[in-house]
Amino acid sequence: MLTKIEGHEVALRDIIERGYYIGSNASYNIKQLVEADYVVQQRSKHDKRSVKVSLTEKGEELCKKLVEFNSTQAERLAGTKEATAQLNATIDVLRNLENSWSEYLRYGAV
Repeated sequence: MLTKIEGHEVALRDIIERGYYIGSNASYNIKQLVEADYVVQQRSKHDKRSVKVSLTEKGEELCKKLVEFNSTQAERLAGTKEATAQLNATIDVLRNLENSWSEYLRYGAV
């Protein structure tokens, strides 16, 4: 969740609508991140029903570490040209699967 917020002030509703998290999970996770001082939440000035979240300095530091870790793992997985090609093919299949399920959930059976 931190990497989806990184560098932005994001409406909690946007995080949910983009399909990253289910509503109750997102609210619970944000509450936990606020309590741990990784995230700050504020009511929108224009729409009091909307909550905006952004990372604290502590959250930014953790996010940088997560990005570094992910980069290191990606380099380890993609050691050769063949491994890179296989990894990219796997990513394409997973994206297509995610898109298919998202469409199904959004519009029902086609």
